Amino acid sequence: MSLDQPQRTIVDWFRYRIARTPDRPALYVKSDAQYQQRTWAEVGSLVLRAACALDRWGVSAGDRVALMSENRLEWIVCDLALQYLAAIHVPLHARLPASQVAQQILHSGATRVIVSGQEQLEKLQANQDRMSVDLPCFSFDACDRLWQTRPVPHWRQWLPEQLAVAEEDRWNGLADRHVTPQTLATVLYTSGTSGGPKGVVLSQGNLASNAEATWPATGEREDDLKMGYLPLSHIFARACDLYIWIVCGNRLALAENRESVLEDCQSIRPTWINAVPYFYDCLYHQVSRLADPGFQLRRLLGGRMRYCQVGGAAVGKETFDFFWKHGVPLYPGYGLTEASPVVSVSSVDRVCWGTVGRPPAGIEVRLANDGEILTRGPHVMQGYWQDPAATDEAIRDGWLHTGDLGAWNERGLLMIRGRKKELIVTATGQKIHPGRLETLLVQDPSIEQAFVTGDTRGFPIALIVPAASTANVSATGDPQILRRQIRRRIDACLAGLASHEQIRRFALLPRPLSIEFGELTPKSSLRRSQIAINWTSLLESMDNSDIEPES
Repeated sequence: MSLDQPQRTIVDWFRYRIARTPDRPALYVKSDAQYQQRTWAEVGSLVLRAACALDRWGVSAGDRVALMSENRLEWIVCDLALQYLAAIHVPLHARLPASQVAQQILHSGATRVIVSGQEQLEKLQANQDRMSVDLPCFSFDACDRLWQTRPVPHWRQWLPEQLAVAEEDRWNGLADRHVTPQTLATVLYTSGTSGGPKGVVLSQGNLASNAEATWPATGEREDDLKMGYLPLSHIFARACDLYIWIVCGNRLALAENRESVLEDCQSIRPTWINAVPYFYDCLYHQVSRLADPGFQLRRLLGGRMRYCQVGGAAVGKETFDFFWKHGVPLYPGYGLTEASPVVSVSSVDRVCWGTVGRPPAGIEVRLANDGEILTRGPHVMQGYWQDPAATDEAIRDGWLHTGDLGAWNERGLLMIRGRKKELIVTATGQKIHPGRLETLLVQDPSIEQAFVTGDTRGFPIALIVPAASTANVSATGDPQILRRQIRRRIDACLAGLASHEQIRRFALLPRPLSIEFGELTPKSSLRRSQIAINWTSLLESMDNSDIEPES
């Protein structure tokens, strides 16, 4: 392709990147415990071979193809190959339970399913009676079990060894003609923090414009090496790790898994990471009490980290200050799936705790009269899949109504005040943002997770998951010792808040909140409605209990 041709789609940007820097290192993926390097040209060749295979498999423009896989090379290759074909990628989170997998496949109308291996295939098999008998499936890894009486083809059987130059040219020509900014690229099922998930429809123009605008706003550079560990099935990682990598042309390393990310950082020595607050909080608690904590922090992250982007939820002040003090700066940002996802980002000259920076160029943001954040621009979704009523409610006069409350500080930086629907209103009319309290509570090393509610009670109550080291206190003794310790820690965490914001009652949960029970999203945000359902009896028992003492 011509380097002078404008890049308006992700496919345009990918082809531009291959043409501009074909021999530059692009991607690092672990194989046999060692990182293996691939150039842009090598990744491009894999993508075209995969596009050819998908075409032979019967995938056509507009088809929805569901992909159930952990992060791996094949995930990236298939995502881009589907875009070459103008097909619609429906990525499903690898940790979803089988019931939700079936629901999303059926709702999207997926005509084909790709799985990573046996574990994901078993989720399909658990819902086989709900699936069409004509639903084809193939796997990245070899699978022993059958799918609907048929063997499951796998990656090595499915991918052609190589393509002739003429065939590669044909695929590029097809992309030129059929992939436009208006082409639908993906249906992404939102995590549903306050209700059931909805399918967000994003176009090539949505994704490409957001990546192109976000890259210069953050200051990401061509010489950066990014560590990617967040699930690519989620829009945060898909846009900020994957698509900005393509637009910027730097290097991306995939962590082997969530548990190995620090080991992988020390191996590959990245300069950039995108992560959620939980990741940074865990690091803070791990090193803050060690000798020379700054050295330990930098060592664990590989020694070259210059930029840590944080999104998905609010980061606590202690964690934020700790990272900045020790030369590993945190840069909060804000976005949502419906906005492709970035709405505002922090950078070197526009960052402070409690804010999420400013909107990148081309993205408009304003506040409604009630403080709700509204945004308008080429990043706003096409709508919700098969849900015109919800689409019309979310997008009015071109403005996306985010459901989040915000304010501007004196420097013109955006501050997030919580979810509009999550406000707790006390008996005296005082309004409390539960997310603010939760952020303060999990800063304490004794508290692993916290869920604050109270909308029908007139005061806030909490469900607390103690840190494992703290819970061991009561393992062989009086469980009230643990309860009294947590009571003291709650009071200390919230000491600076008003009296109506204090936690009046709390309960200790016997297990962590988890994705498997539907209580967390893939980026570890709380799914409030499901938590309330799962722990209804406990919450009701707290309504009938005496108010907790002040200390």
